[in-house]
Amino acid sequence: MTKRKITLLFIVFDALTAGLSWLIFYLYRVTYIEETEIIFKGSFFLSIVLVPLFWMLLYTLQGTYINTVRMHRLKALKITLFASAIGVIAIFFGILLNDTVLDYKEFYKLLAILFCLHFFISALPRLIITTIHVKRIHSSKFGF
Repeated sequence: MTKRKITLLFIVFDALTAGLSWLIFYLYRVTYIEETEIIFKGSFFLSIVLVPLFWMLLYTLQGTYINTVRMHRLKALKITLFASAIGVIAIFFGILLNDTVLDYKEFYKLLAILFCLHFFISALPRLIITTIHVKRIHSSKFGF
């Protein structure tokens, strides 16, 4: 794999995992917090496009896609952890704070669930891509 392909893999999987984690979070929020039936409205379709774009912008500003061939597993986890913390707080204050909840503790639950969903769903493909790439480096199939 070339440097460009590895970067493209990171970008594609970041977009897919951000969309997937937002979809799961939306389904949880509608089902358990709002306790209504699941209806995909226009705001959902807008958010399923804008939220992954937000995450990709955050990762780009963080420098994730610069020199991805030198990525190692610990660095991938650290970058994902920091970006998830910053991004979830931004999404929380930008989108979720105006939700109607019965108790303020629901906000804490929403924040924790969104963080866990996004971090674990995003970290898994990043670790897989990084592990494959590190093994290629160790077997001398790829070098710097």
